[in-house]
Amino acid sequence: KRVPNGGQIEHGHLGDETYKVKADVYARQLELTYQDIVNGDALDIFADLMKRFAWGANRAIQKACWNAFLNPTADAGGNDFFSANHGNLVTGKALNFANLAEATSAFITRKRGFGVDADETLGVRPSLLIVPTELEFTAGMITKATLTSPASNTVTNYNPFASYGWKVVSIPDLSDATYGGAYSDTTWYLGADPKRLAGFEIAFLNGQQAPTIRQQDVAIGRLGIAFDGHVDFGVSQQDYRGLLKVTA
Repeated sequence: KRVPNGGQIEHGHLGDETYKVKADVYARQLELTYQDIVNGDALDIFADLMKRFAWGANRAIQKACWNAFLNPTADAGGNDFFSANHGNLVTGKALNFANLAEATSAFITRKRGFGVDADETLGVRPSLLIVPTELEFTAGMITKATLTSPASNTVTNYNPFASYGWKVVSIPDLSDATYGGAYSDTTWYLGADPKRLAGFEIAFLNGQQAPTIRQQDVAIGRLGIAFDGHVDFGVSQQDYRGLLKVTA
């Protein structure tokens, strides 16, 4: 706020919004028998196990994230995370050049929505275009093609999105029916830079993002090596203003 000549600096106001995220433990254990070890190349077996633990941890994280994304909970007032009341839901707009331009404008011109400056324009532009795999190439053409009509190299056919700086994020889970909720192969989303305004957040215990793997000999009387791996993380929805959902 502007400070008048000789005036006092105005107090700011901190909101009472809170976002909680809880880390849970995700783990698996595997065992190699003595016969497995001596009949195969031990180094290859161990390397394969490490890759399997890493892949499994990554898949657990992906599933938790996109399950939360497709099945968000309503707020205390009964408003869905993606809703007209939150100003982050647009319907009846398939992904194309004109609709992306309209959705981008809708994202930027939304209101802050709370606090003493609730009616101020949000002013945060989207940088992520999040699509199911079925729309990946459509999104790429819209955001990367220099011209909207290759046959006519004129100013009117210049594609401003080519220099906008979109990052296309293609997610196969968005159209996966096993998640239930809002899965769709035609729905797309705009997202702000999550470092500035995050719609969802993932937290790792002590910042440890890679799985912790342990090994030891199996119990006496048996021959072999036992392994287990675990990763501790949690996913939580945060600020609804960080995302805009567009249904076709």
